[in-house]
Amino acid sequence: MTTRGTAGGRIAVATAVAGTAATVTWSALAVLVSGRGLGAGNEGFYLLAYGRWHEDRRTFTGAQYLYGPLFDLLGHDIGGLRLLRLTSILVVHLVLGIAFARWLRAHRPWAPRGSSWEYAVASLVTASGAILYGWLPRTPGYNDVTVLGSELLVALMLVSLRAADRDRDVPLLVGAAIGFVAGAMVLAKPPSAVSLVVILIASAFTLHLAGARPLRLALPMVAGVVMFALAVQVLVDPWSQILPPLRQQISIVSGSTHSPLEVVTWYAESSLEVLAAALVLCAPTAIAVVIARFLPTTLPGRHATVGVVGVAASAALLASVGGFRSGAGNVLAFASGIAACVLLVLTSSAVRRLRKPVRVSSYAMVLVLLGIVPLLQGVGTNNALYATAVNGAGLWIALTIALVTARPWRATTASVIALGATTLGVTISVVVGVDGLVHEAGGAGLLTGAWAHVDGSSELASIALPASEADTYSRMRSDLGITPGSHRPMLAFGELAQYVLILGGRPIGEAWYSSYDDGLNAADLRAACRHGNPWGDQQPLVVANRDPSATELAAWRVCGVDFSTEYRDVTPPAAPDGVRVLRWAGDTAVRPDAAGSP
Repeated sequence: MTTRGTAGGRIAVATAVAGTAATVTWSALAVLVSGRGLGAGNEGFYLLAYGRWHEDRRTFTGAQYLYGPLFDLLGHDIGGLRLLRLTSILVVHLVLGIAFARWLRAHRPWAPRGSSWEYAVASLVTASGAILYGWLPRTPGYNDVTVLGSELLVALMLVSLRAADRDRDVPLLVGAAIGFVAGAMVLAKPPSAVSLVVILIASAFTLHLAGARPLRLALPMVAGVVMFALAVQVLVDPWSQILPPLRQQISIVSGSTHSPLEVVTWYAESSLEVLAAALVLCAPTAIAVVIARFLPTTLPGRHATVGVVGVAASAALLASVGGFRSGAGNVLAFASGIAACVLLVLTSSAVRRLRKPVRVSSYAMVLVLLGIVPLLQGVGTNNALYATAVNGAGLWIALTIALVTARPWRATTASVIALGATTLGVTISVVVGVDGLVHEAGGAGLLTGAWAHVDGSSELASIALPASEADTYSRMRSDLGITPGSHRPMLAFGELAQYVLILGGRPIGEAWYSSYDDGLNAADLRAACRHGNPWGDQQPLVVANRDPSATELAAWRVCGVDFSTEYRDVTPPAAPDGVRVLRWAGDTAVRPDAAGSP
């Protein structure tokens, strides 16, 4: 009997086609807009860090040592760097999807014969990778390394489990790959070392339960870490130049607004917030189930109707609160939507397993890991935990697929709700990702608007911006007297790193320039002036959307500059609202009449 000859096989084929179509849609869009638009904040920070990765080493993330050399190889082509990120997202999610589907097949003897079932599972996991465009910039960063690295670790564990299920030794190459990936994750985000250890211990326990020998992978893992360290040492930079400033910057961050206690408290509060929002979104489905109890039991299609109506009502509620829209300011909405889908599937699965004992097994541990790894990889930043965890939605989609297919299909209310919630979770991931791509690339004018390059900007020569935006930046450069290739020192307080890039500047210290961590900004200034003021008659040009804090003013005095009296507002008329440009009074490189005042 062939796959196409069964109803299950036909459903698998249809699912595979739908999942593939979704992936092709968002990935093709990512390719089409790769050379258009410039994201605010994060993208400017990463591009500055990668463009000068070997010049300024004051950074809290080592991502610049991973992507900086690649950016050099690409000739500082921003569109090429975005395509590199797209490729990594597709490859990792495809590897995860295939590894998960093949492992799950061994636990689903009732699944349709043939490869279409595995293809369908893999296609849904791959399609969910679109969520990485929900709020992260199109340029790769440390979040990409930790998310994709964690998903690769899970995929490698699934490959190992499949080998154990077949009574074969786990390939030593798997251990080496785990070590190499772990090394990259720790360099990109050092605080992730703690959660990485938890993931590795849980994975080792899972392999042990499957009858494999996890200790057999210990030496290959160490070899993988050593290979990664040697690759960085030989191909990138000596560790003696990377680690000291990285440790120093992390120490400054952890000792100021990002203390461990504050971070843990913030994680707990934000997790409760998203959980409460997810429960609200689940309410329409729960109400539909309650109403169904009063419907005649002989009503045709009763279970399917209740399940579809319930999930559709939850989806409508999600849409009303913006759960299908992207953006850093909208993460709570779409993250709670995906969390609600997972909760619905977990609840439906629990109902279907009533009175069945739960035992500890490698299969159960895999399900646990699929649920907690997105949370673990998100630890180590000051973002709300749900914001970083939702980037790993591919693992949650895999979890829901495992639960939906845990038993041969029967059209019960619980089964229909679980299937509908899984479908909704994939849909949210794809729609939010597509919206993020459109928004970052230029919004409504993406197809019909005019596009142009910023005059005189070699840093942005590889991308086009909406004509009005390009004109604004071109006039800012002209009004300020910025000449091509000047690379004058600049600061951009208030997370305005993109303006340093636009104005062709050279960042001082870490280019993030936090809106709230004035201690970190001040440390960058003090470090630059540790041997005296290095800028002579060309003091830093400052772009800001706020006044400097007392801590920052004190740091300026360390540099021998009284910022309050020695800096003048020269904001050009073309500057966007809220953005100010200030220059040192003795600076002749910037036109003093840019703002029409001295």
